[in-house]
Amino acid sequence: MTQPYDLILYGATGFVGQQAITYLANQPTKLRWAIAGRSEAKLLASREAAGAPDVPIIVADAQDDAALAKLAAQTR
Repeated sequence: MTQPYDLILYGATGFVGQQAITYLANQPTKLRWAIAGRSEAKLLASREAAGAPDVPIIVADAQDDAALAKLAAQTR
């Protein structure tokens, strides 16, 4: 099975994460990417603030090993 993403940006709701979303969203590339973190509401807000409304969101808590394994399995 091919992973759906080349990159998953985990921790996208902080200052640096939001800067990274903005940067990635403005690159002329075919990179398949998503943002991830533990709060869907914060991820939605970060995505909108960065002007990247179509970037997929993955919710995964850093304390949940199964969620992190599932997240990692989705990326190269």
